[in-house]
Amino acid sequence: MRHHSHPFVYPGDWVEQAACDIKQGEKHYPPDDKPVPRDFYAKAKTVCQQCCVVEQCFRYGENETYGVWGMTTPVERHRMRERKARYRTLIEDPLQQEAVGE
Repeated sequence: MRHHSHPFVYPGDWVEQAACDIKQGEKHYPPDDKPVPRDFYAKAKTVCQQCCVVEQCFRYGENETYGVWGMTTPVERHRMRERKARYRTLIEDPLQQEAVGE
């Protein structure tokens, strides 16, 4: 099993309320030794849908590049980070708006 990009730091009491066992990670991380099963992320997200701490989980893992955090996949979080960076650039330099075609 792969581990997230930072050592597991107990993020708070919300972990005890998580629908998955975040400390174990099996539901968060696909196996290392084989391709990611086609339905891996969909299955993980079904657990997230029943979770009462999905927001806290997302905030904890939003910069992770691997695994499921707060009902998001690595690709989804990457896209969110890109949009956030693009938005930040537009706020800081409105003339860049023309450069990105908006």
